Amino acid sequence: MFDDSFRRSRVYFRLLQILRIFFDSVRETGVQLNNMRPENTLISGFDDEAIQDNWNIVVTYQAEVEKRLLQRIMEKTEEIKSLRDGVSVLPK
Repeated sequence: MFDDSFRRSRVYFRLLQILRIFFDSVRETGVQLNNMRPENTLISGFDDEAIQDNWNIVVTYQAEVEKRLLQRIMEKTEEIKSLRDGVSVLPK
């Protein structure tokens, strides 16, 4: 039976929009992290090798986690898109 209220369609498109927002937010985090690099934020002339080494560890870890998380979001997006045929149930 067809869903006259379009409830399933609304849920479907809301889920896709939420996943897009998550994807963009996660990706933007990496950009913001790069903008906060020590050489951009510390007083000029301040050069501390320990800070730079720790920063590189943080950036590397964030990039790895970001990659895995974006992959999971893309997989879930494809999973939701595969349900497209179930958005409206056609009469028999």
